[in-house]
Amino acid sequence: MFDVGNPIEITVQVDTPAGPENLIHVFRQPMHEDYLKYERALRESGGISADLELWKLCIEAVKNYTLHGQDLLNVDDWKQRVPAPHRAAAINALLRAKGWIPKQEAQKNSGGPSA
Repeated sequence: MFDVGNPIEITVQVDTPAGPENLIHVFRQPMHEDYLKYERALRESGGISADLELWKLCIEAVKNYTLHGQDLLNVDDWKQRVPAPHRAAAINALLRAKGWIPKQEAQKNSGGPSA
């Protein structure tokens, strides 16, 4: 489940006035420590805060984002410029792709503790 392989690209499709647009989030492979921080944040702050924290820990780049016609990666605070709903959608897709189910979610879905 935890490896240090290649980066993971997650596509988030958003509707724009010009039609659907695919925005790509490039994550480093999450490590076990990241998962532990994520679970702690879930307990302390709740879902969206934990999702955004994990996004911040693992994001390496974004593609197809622009700000005033410039590639967003060229902006100093580019991570803060990615809309929170995009970050949450991307990290949730990453969690599903990695098979990560937080312990409290697993307990809720199964009625008991997860392994």
